[in-house]
Amino acid sequence: MDPFTENKFISTKEASEKSGYTSDYLSRLCREGKIESMQVSRVWFVGRESLDQFVDEQAKKKTEAAESLAKEREQEYRASLKSSAPAHEFVTLSANALANIVLSNRRFKTSPLAAMLITVLLLGAGTSVVASGVVSSFAQNAVAAFEATHARVLSLAPSRMESPLAQPPLLLA
Repeated sequence: MDPFTENKFISTKEASEKSGYTSDYLSRLCREGKIESMQVSRVWFVGRESLDQFVDEQAKKKTEAAESLAKEREQEYRASLKSSAPAHEFVTLSANALANIVLSNRRFKTSPLAAMLITVLLLGAGTSVVASGVVSSFAQNAVAAFEATHARVLSLAPSRMESPLAQPPLLLA
């Protein structure tokens, strides 16, 4: 029997409508041998069972990746709760987690939701860093260093230059 008369093969256009993938992508899968197919002239025909199997495998991979990512995020969260890490380290973990989400999803990169999440993360990061006392201790250290340097410069200044009061004033005629 002929595979076309048994409806074993369908065009990439029909397969595209059925699977949700573009016909160009399906043609590429055909060329790479990832799905059962045959080419007649310039048109690719895809095996129905092979297409269904490929779609099911992709859905399974996507689900497994999502579950793996969820477990990884849960472990990071639990580790951050167990450790008494300073706020800036927690913010770094959160920023890395957000970066992984953003970089792994092409549509998320340009969405308003991504901008809002990044804004919230940065605001939260700033608040937690300020609350942890990192900023105030840095400011105190900077002020102390400035005062020490300023005092040293002032102590060295008279010995390095002549006093303007020691010279007689210039009289213009």
